[in-house]
Amino acid sequence: MPTRLRIRIPNQRRRRRRRGFTIVELLVVLAVIGLLSALLLPALARSKSTSRLATCLNNIKQLQLAWLSYAHDNDDRLPTNRVERREFDLVAPSGSWVVGNAKLDPDDTGLRVGQLWPHAGGNAGIYRCPSDNSTVQDRPGMPRNRSYSANFWLNSEVKTGTAADQINGDELNLLRLSQVSAQGASRVFVFIDEEAASIDEGAFMIGNPAFATTPPFWVSFPAERHDGKGTLSYADGHVEAHRWQGSRAKLTYTTGKLVIPSSDIGGLADWGWIQDRLPD
Repeated sequence: MPTRLRIRIPNQRRRRRRRGFTIVELLVVLAVIGLLSALLLPALARSKSTSRLATCLNNIKQLQLAWLSYAHDNDDRLPTNRVERREFDLVAPSGSWVVGNAKLDPDDTGLRVGQLWPHAGGNAGIYRCPSDNSTVQDRPGMPRNRSYSANFWLNSEVKTGTAADQINGDELNLLRLSQVSAQGASRVFVFIDEEAASIDEGAFMIGNPAFATTPPFWVSFPAERHDGKGTLSYADGHVEAHRWQGSRAKLTYTTGKLVIPSSDIGGLADWGWIQDRLPD
C-alpha cells in the first residue's frame, strides 16, 4: 500500500499571534511614553508643590489661632517672645511661646513646654513647614522641629547684654491684643516662615522703620521654600503666601546684622514690605 505524503501547512493565524514588536514599533512606544512623562511629571511636581504650600498655610493658620486663643485666655496679654544669649547661641528661654533653638533642638521638647502648646492642640506638626528640608546642627539625618518664628515687636523680652535689651520697655513693643487691634490687626503680621539659615530662637527680628537712623539690614531672613514664596499670618487670623522679589537662600548668614546693599533692589523691596507690617 503506497505511503501517503502529508504536507503540514503552518497555521498562519497562530504565527501572526506570536509575532512580537518590531524595533520600529518599540521605538514608537518608548517615544510616546517619554512624551507622556514629559507632560505629566511637571504637572505632578506642581501639584505636590501646591499641596505643600496649602499645608504650610494651614500650619501657620493653626499657630495664629493658638496665639489668639492664648491672648483671649490671658486677659488680652500676648504670648511672650523671649530672646536670651547663651554662650554663642540665641535661645528662647522658659516662659516664651516656644522654647529653645530650632537649629540645635534634637526633639520637640521646646515646643511642648512653650506657651502655645496647649492652645495648639498638642500638635507638633503645625510648627514645621512640609517643604523645610533643614536638619539639626551636626545631625544630618534629623529633621528640625520648627520652621516658623513670631514678630519680634510683639511682647518681646530680650536679654543679650546689648542695647537691644531696650526693646523691653519700647512703646513699639506691643504687649496686648487690644494694642495690636488699635493699629489694624489685619495689617500687623505675627508668624512668618523663616529661612533655615537664620532661624534660631522664636523671634523674627527686623529693624523697625521708626528708627530712621538705622540702615536697612537683615537679622532674620524670610523663607522662600514655595517657588519663591513665603507664608505669613496676621493678628486678625488671616494668612497669605507672598512672593519675594529678592532671595536670601544663598546668602552666607552669621548671627547679627547683615546690611542690605543698595544694589539689592529686590532685597530692599522685601525688607520694606515686611516693615510695613510692623507695629508703628
